[in-house]
Amino acid sequence: MADPPDFAAIHKQVSQSLVESTRTTNSLVGQDVDFQRSLDPAVGAQLDIQSDRLLALARRVLQTATAGSSARIPSIKDVDDVENNWREIVDCLDTVLEKADICLDQYTGMVKRGDVDEVKESPKQNSRRRQNPWDLARQFRTQDIPKPQLLFQNPPDNFDESPFKPLLTTKPHASQSLEKSLQTFRDELGLLQYKHPYEFEINGLEYPKSLWKVAEPIKYTPFEAEPAIFVDTLEGLAEMLKELKQAKEIAVDLEHHDTHSYYGIVSLMQISTRDKDWVIDTLVPWRRDLQVLNEVFADPKIIKVFQGAFMDIVWLQRDLGLYIVGLFDTHHAARQLGFAHGSLGFLLQKYTDFEPDKKFQMADWRLRPIPFEMFRYARSDTHFLLYIYDNLRNELIEKTQKSTPKEDATSIVLEKSKEVALLRFERFVHNPETGLGVGGWFNWVAKMPHHSMKKEEFATIRAVHGWRENLARQLDESPGSILNKSSVINLSRLPSEFPASKKISAIRPISSIVEQRQTELFKVIDKAQKKCPNLVVSAYLKTINPTYKWDRFMHSKVQTKTTNPPSEPVATQDAGQSSRSESSKFWGGAIGSSRWTNFIVNPSDNICLPVLLPPLTAEIFRFGSLTPPVQSGTDELQEDEPVSLDGTAIETKDTESRKRGRGDSSTSGETEQSQSGENPNGHAVEADKVALAQAENRQLITELRKERKEEAKRKRQGLNFQNGKGPPEPQTEAEAPFDYTQAESVLNNNQAAENNSQGRRGKPFKPYDKTSGGPRGPPRGGNKEKKGKSLTFRN
Repeated sequence: MADPPDFAAIHKQVSQSLVESTRTTNSLVGQDVDFQRSLDPAVGAQLDIQSDRLLALARRVLQTATAGSSARIPSIKDVDDVENNWREIVDCLDTVLEKADICLDQYTGMVKRGDVDEVKESPKQNSRRRQNPWDLARQFRTQDIPKPQLLFQNPPDNFDESPFKPLLTTKPHASQSLEKSLQTFRDELGLLQYKHPYEFEINGLEYPKSLWKVAEPIKYTPFEAEPAIFVDTLEGLAEMLKELKQAKEIAVDLEHHDTHSYYGIVSLMQISTRDKDWVIDTLVPWRRDLQVLNEVFADPKIIKVFQGAFMDIVWLQRDLGLYIVGLFDTHHAARQLGFAHGSLGFLLQKYTDFEPDKKFQMADWRLRPIPFEMFRYARSDTHFLLYIYDNLRNELIEKTQKSTPKEDATSIVLEKSKEVALLRFERFVHNPETGLGVGGWFNWVAKMPHHSMKKEEFATIRAVHGWRENLARQLDESPGSILNKSSVINLSRLPSEFPASKKISAIRPISSIVEQRQTELFKVIDKAQKKCPNLVVSAYLKTINPTYKWDRFMHSKVQTKTTNPPSEPVATQDAGQSSRSESSKFWGGAIGSSRWTNFIVNPSDNICLPVLLPPLTAEIFRFGSLTPPVQSGTDELQEDEPVSLDGTAIETKDTESRKRGRGDSSTSGETEQSQSGENPNGHAVEADKVALAQAENRQLITELRKERKEEAKRKRQGLNFQNGKGPPEPQTEAEAPFDYTQAESVLNNNQAAENNSQGRRGKPFKPYDKTSGGPRGPPRGGNKEKKGKSLTFRN
């Protein structure tokens, strides 16, 4: 490879081979290989030969990749082994690609031979490596190394379910004695718990007045100016503690590992002042001696700045017996200021020019010695945090001054920080029968569609959860690293007649622990399914926790009817009692419509109508109408004349005098008859006057008068006047009924329409002329078919 032409030729040959292999593979994927194998035995034999050849090449590649390293070579004998050991194969391929990357750097001259470990990457090379998915950081993830907790002076006891007692042996800066502060209480599940030993001090804490004063932010020292100090001895701890006591603010952060430990383990602690950084090894066997840091952590005069201290507070209590008094959480400060994010990466980007390398967030912090890249990343978490704290403090004060009404943003952040500092560690205790408690199976099943869950599925989840929990405590492993939640649920849904090989394939990838104990796992599942009790899962869950908010996880739209009797008796409705409320709950006592009113008529009561009717005499029914025909000698009624409800005029003094002044004998005769109490229509004048006096609706009277005038006008237009003589006497014969058989057609009366349209121009309007005949075409405004391609085949 020393000669460039030879390298170019090899590169071209390898590239062509890869392209041809890729094309062949893609073409085979689209074919039914199993069908071809069964159709021709010769094809099946050739496929087996090529499969063995490819597997042999894969084993050689893996051997080459793991040469000179401690990585384990996965066993590959058949196709199933490739799937079963896929995670190990990916790790080996990462090593191959990393070696190829190093070789290319050496060939191009970017890195000298033998100086790979000491070389410092240029910014361009560092940027290229950050974008490379096959980065060296993958090797820093979860490693198969000896458990450091086995060497602790006080190794964790995962089977201890007693209440967690604080690890404190002394209580520095105490306002309340240690004995008095270690009191017990019952939590919401009825379990006995110890109170927070610094609860009294945190609740009564008064932060320094400097937090409410604007000050110029103190610039951080250059990151590369002075290296961080690694503390892994008692002497180094004492020297660090001496300097920390002189500080007014310190920044603290933790690195935690929770994969190969049941409860998790604090692997590293970072502390920074204004001019120094320390990285403390918390995996040393004497880690409990780190309680001396409570002389600083519990000092209310020293502000402890954390970024997102929610879990850090709990981890410090559980592993090291450390408690924080005087916490300032920058995450809550960022949220109070309304920032888009509250993460450390966002704050570093906003206030500094440093960009942390995120590829080490998931690294295995148990590695010793700590790689340089990981050590640098851990130091950066606290190096800039005090400068960020200064800027956040000033912005909180500025927001308080601008807020209306006045709202002390700094006090709000400090109160939230106090709440975080009062968090307590509680052991993972749950009831295996009911599933209630931390880490129990109850919340799993409650959030699933348990209304349709089978009893065998429910029994499998409980059994596998219990097997996984017991094994995790025994091996000091995280339950999720043994078998995650989704795999447990998938196992419960598999049919019992499935063979073990198919069940394992359905939940891959799996851990090596399950791989080694899969026979034991399937025995647990078979036993649970055979001995599962006959129960309804949804009803059983409600008996376990009746107060659970089941409405939040309603997966079924069909509501099952409850068979329980109602708690209150249902009142029966009496006969004749209305079931409708008298007043609306929305509108109140508004006047309702008569449509919704149920009238109950009592035959003994008199019927009172809102509109008065005229006297129903035989004379009215003789005419077949309430309005009798107009007599020939009757003139048009005057507008001022009162009219009764039956249409007859009511005589008053003014009306009588006006008619007498005309000298009309016929009118005077009618007046005399009215005065004598007689009426040609057979109506009593006194009855009309009484009816008029009782009528309150004057609008009705006006409408009757108008109708009377229009009727008289129509009669007058039909008379023929001759030589100024008065109108002839009306015929007394009854009007003949309308004959529909002799009437003209309305729809087809075209001739009548032409005769009546003398003043119109154009043709007469015929609305149905266009639809009466002819072909029916497309709808108006629709797309019409054109020559050439039809609409169906138009591109």
